[in-house]
Amino acid sequence: MKRCERIKDFREKKDLTQEELTKILGCDPSYISQIENEIRKPSLEFLEKLNKAFGISSDYILYGSEEGPKNHIMFMEAEFPYETLSASIKKSLDNAKEILQGENKEMSNLLKDNIDSILRIVRSNQKKNENEGGK
Repeated sequence: MKRCERIKDFREKKDLTQEELTKILGCDPSYISQIENEIRKPSLEFLEKLNKAFGISSDYILYGSEEGPKNHIMFMEAEFPYETLSASIKKSLDNAKEILQGENKEMSNLLKDNIDSILRIVRSNQKKNENEGGK
């Protein structure tokens, strides 16, 4: 079953129309229709609202199980407001999120490898700066 089918199946089991679900979740009325018809992918915000309102896990919606894949990345709330980022950084983060939530495993793995490499460099530079500051 595809993620769009799982969302529709869940909504129908709760005996809700698309309009009723949009009111509960506070999203645009056409948004759920677009998700259920595979025009759009569910956003992290949408998945979080589903979880808060109904206790349904994002892993179930995205992957069809409560466990999900072993090595998936979940975006956490940032320590700084998303709105303070530049437009180019926001676009990069949105693109990365879309790739990671998508079904193209090759692109997802490539992105994860690049993120891991960047994090290793950042951590290495942080340690180097800490060591230089301690002298």
